Amino acid sequence: MSLSWDITKCDRIPRDPLPADYEGEEQIGPVTDEFWPVVNHTIWRMLAVGMGWKLTDENKREFYLRSRAYALLTGDRDITPEEVHQMVGLHVNVSPVTKAAWRKRMLDERDRENGRAFDRAMTKLEKADEEETNDVNHG
Repeated sequence: MSLSWDITKCDRIPRDPLPADYEGEEQIGPVTDEFWPVVNHTIWRMLAVGMGWKLTDENKREFYLRSRAYALLTGDRDITPEEVHQMVGLHVNVSPVTKAAWRKRMLDERDRENGRAFDRAMTKLEKADEEETNDVNHG
């Protein structure tokens, strides 16, 4: 399933004015080039943190908290409270995930990554130990 999104209800994002000769149905201008990276980042972050359907004034705090945790755990770009506030009204076709399920998923994922890193480090150390033992026995 492709990711769909709608920013027409995001009243606080910076937009370019509509051209004077514009005759289309939309009555709002396009997002400014400077702000588009924030829009794009927020769309994908909604998916990453399992905050489905719509970013609202009621759930923006939870979105920010999950986003902050996600950024800290993954090293990804953080999102500011101001950016969250500006993006209220964003709609995405992401199924919502409960806070408990999301936290469990993030910790499980982090444990798997840490486990793989540990296993790689142990393999490297054990190989170095083996080479050192071989050098002592043959030297």
